[in-house]
Parts: sequence; structure tokens; C-alpha cells
Amino acid sequence: MAVTKIWGIKKTLNKAIEYITDEKKTDGKVLISSNDCTPALADLEMELVRNQWGKNSGNLAFHLTQSFLPNEVNKELAHSIGLELIKNLNLDEHQYILCTHIDKLHIHNHIIFNSVKAADGKRYYDNKNNYKNIQNISDKICKEKGLSIVSNSKKSQVISKHIPPLYTEKKSISLQEMIKQDINSVIKKSNNYEHFI
Repeated sequence: MAVTKIWGIKKTLNKAIEYITDEKKTDGKVLISSNDCTPALADLEMELVRNQWGKNSGNLAFHLTQSFLPNEVNKELAHSIGLELIKNLNLDEHQYILCTHIDKLHIHNHIIFNSVKAADGKRYYDNKNNYKNIQNISDKICKEKGLSIVSNSKKSQVISKHIPPLYTEKKSISLQEMIKQDINSVIKKSNNYEHFI
């Protein structure tokens, strides 16, 4: 079973790529695949394509995750499922980076792909129908590989059992509140402005 999520990246594409390509998470960068871009320069290469088509506003790219249950897949199978998902979704028509992370209890794929196709300049649009298609194709691939499939109504319950408690506690408050708490904590420990920074 794999659960998918997708969101747009409007800023800091380079930081997202830096995060997913971390060698500690990707078995020394062995579990990285890419299409029409070099992982180290992908943000710039994707920007060139968007500039070529005059589409460098809005979502710069999309970040898709595919998370497997603990001990259900090995790293090679997870990575091959990620590649198959990309192909079945026609995301191979975009520049992309696929990284399989093995640093958590559950192996998971991160796929960042350009919002604009190099060949024709068409944009990818994230909507409910496209998301349902992503999850359905992911489920189909998992079923073909003999992995478990969980009904949509139970997916969030299954995954939440495998998320560390600290994450679920923090998730119940807003991002703004988390940042505020972090800043207040750092202020209390700082001697002066430079130390705070």
C-alpha cells in the first residue's frame, strides 16, 4: 500500500530539491533518478524551460510523495514503483527528480517535477481529479506488485499509526503558531540579536 500527496512549490524550489536529494536519505545518492535535468542544477534547468515558454509565475514545480507501510517494500522496489508511477502519469514528459528516502521507518518516494513541459510549454494543473488519478494509479501498481491496498476511508488512519507522535501533535496547530512558538523559544535562549539570528 502506498499513500500519495501532492502540492505546488511556489518558492524555494532549490531548497526542496536539496532536501529530497540529501545523500543521508537516499543511500549515498544511489536512489536518485532524473529526467532532462541534473539534480544539482535542476532548479535552474527547470527555470530555463519555464522562461522559454514565458510561464515562470505561479507554481514552479510540484512535489509528489508516495509513502509505503513499514517493512512492506525494500528500497529498490520502492524506487522502481516510483519510476512506474511517473511513467503511468506521463510525468516523464516533464523534467523530474525521483528520490527514494530510507531514513524513516517507512520507505517513501519524493518526486519533484517541473510545472511546465519542455516540449510544448503546457502546464500541469493540480486538482481533485488529477489527485484521484495519482492515487488510483499508485494503487494499481502496488496491487500488481502484490502490495496491500487500503480503502480510501482507512488510508489516513493507517498512515497516522506510523507517523511519530511529535509530528501528529505539532500538526494539530497551524504552521504560523509553530513558527511563533519556535521564535519565542529562541528569544528566551538568546543573549543578543546576533545570538538570536
